[in-house]
Amino acid sequence: GIEETARSNDFDPVLPIVAALQSSILQAISRPREAAETARRGLQAVRQPRQRDQAIALYVAYAEALAALGEWTEVAAVCREAIAMVERRRARVSPMALASAYMVFSVRLYELAVHAAAIAGDLETGLSIAELLKSRTLTNLRRASSHDATDTAALQAEFRALGRAIDAGDKAGEDASALRARRNALWDLITIDRLRARQVAGADFSVAAVQRTLSADEAAIFYFWVSDTSLLIAAIDR
Repeated sequence: GIEETARSNDFDPVLPIVAALQSSILQAISRPREAAETARRGLQAVRQPRQRDQAIALYVAYAEALAALGEWTEVAAVCREAIAMVERRRARVSPMALASAYMVFSVRLYELAVHAAAIAGDLETGLSIAELLKSRTLTNLRRASSHDATDTAALQAEFRALGRAIDAGDKAGEDASALRARRNALWDLITIDRLRARQVAGADFSVAAVQRTLSADEAAIFYFWVSDTSLLIAAIDR
């Protein structure tokens, strides 16, 4: 069994992969309770903290099985533990491209955690977790770069110019998707600059912090796919 293998070898680096695969197969054939138990026993067998860092696939399998069982409180707890480990390791990964590649294996944890928070009605936690996944790289890049008021003014001017170009393209029936993508990226940079100007930590999300950056006639629209078929949408205003 899994436990016996772990005890006899102290730790086999293949063990988490095998246990996660077993759990995924059980989940695929509609046996979520057995899938959850297999993943749980696999995590118990991976005893050392440094070894658990290598067991992200097991956490994903465990959370997936618990979600299939509708045990969302447990999903939140499993994802919280795993995401804390992912964030610690992510902060030490460089260059940025490698950090993004590392996250490929962990994305599902964030999706399930946001889904669990949404089901619990905890919007603050859900949006905070989603922001870790969506904006951390951009936030870190912006924090590491030097810029001043002139940079911010230039961003805002380009944002307005792109808006005019998009309107003109729409009227002419032209494809403006590339312009919209650029405008969205600029809006993220402008928002981060606003947070910096108000001495708000961009990586530490809160609804109140977002509200402080908004004018009376502004709202922040937030969206996040929690699964292939479920989209979370939230609007934040003052």
